[in-house]
Amino acid sequence: MSEGIPTNCPFLPGQHNGRSLSDPTPNVLDLVKASDRRSDDLREAEAKRIDGIADMRAFYELELRKAESARLDAIRAVDVASAAADRVEATQRATTLATQVTVSAAALSDRVEAARQATAAGQSVALAPIITAIDELRRAMFEQQGQKSAGADQRVSNSDIRLFVVGAIATILPLCTLVIGITTHGKF
Repeated sequence: MSEGIPTNCPFLPGQHNGRSLSDPTPNVLDLVKASDRRSDDLREAEAKRIDGIADMRAFYELELRKAESARLDAIRAVDVASAAADRVEATQRATTLATQVTVSAAALSDRVEAARQATAAGQSVALAPIITAIDELRRAMFEQQGQKSAGADQRVSNSDIRLFVVGAIATILPLCTLVIGITTHGKF
């Protein structure tokens, strides 16, 4: 090899205990290949683990979507049932209200009819004296006309007619007040 270096030196490049060494040795190559295989195996295992996690994540995301869909469907079913119950309740309320309105209308109609009959009876009683007074006035007027046509020489003066009209008004006015009081207040 080189000059001045003993050939049996264990630390000479390319030799070991006097044997010549190749660079790298088959043992080192085997170790490098094993290391490469181990790295490849680790990469494959990591890829499988990542794929497994991705598959698991996709599976559980699908399961979560199904569960959420079922939850929303249940909420919707409750809403639909609640709306149906509200419609039934509204229908019952409307029916009850219609019945009450009918009963109230019948009762009010009966009361109005009773009030009308009472008012008519009261008016008949109150108007009877007025009608009698009017009939007496007519009779008196006919008598006066009869006396005039019979040739009676008595003439009714304007002051007599005025007195007669004032007396009739004085008789009719309190009776009208009485009738109005009875019809508006129901009693006098």
